[in-house]
Amino acid sequence: MSNYLSYEDYLELGGDLDESVFNRYAFRAENAIDFRTFDRIHKLDLAEQSERFLYALHMTMYDLISLYVANDSYVGLAKATTVDADGNTVPEVRLLGQSNDGVTVTYNVAGARDALFNIDKQMNDVMEKNLSGITFGLNGSRKLLWRGIYPDE
Repeated sequence: MSNYLSYEDYLELGGDLDESVFNRYAFRAENAIDFRTFDRIHKLDLAEQSERFLYALHMTMYDLISLYVANDSYVGLAKATTVDADGNTVPEVRLLGQSNDGVTVTYNVAGARDALFNIDKQMNDVMEKNLSGITFGLNGSRKLLWRGIYPDE
């Protein structure tokens, strides 16, 4: 369960993941936001924040979850399932390459190092786009993404 974006709000924004899958990705997204903001949001009472603040937070969570899902699907890590002929749910197999009679073909899939770099850059881009300019505390004088630490933090 996410503290920053409820499953119902996620569905209203257009999300289509099952709740259990949503919770897994929401946990990752929350941790990324907390890391990038020095746990500032985690320390706030969200009920007291402005509508703009909450919308920016919801959109950041939604965008990060979408990014994680797309990235996991691209590198073949998503836990997608399908239903077989007998009606059983089975894992979906993603073909990353094949070998036949000494000939090996690897499909154009980013390596783990490239994938980690790309998702890290994309995560920062999402947070910059959605959270830059968002302020809190002391009459809105503190920037959420400021890389320093405020004296009372």
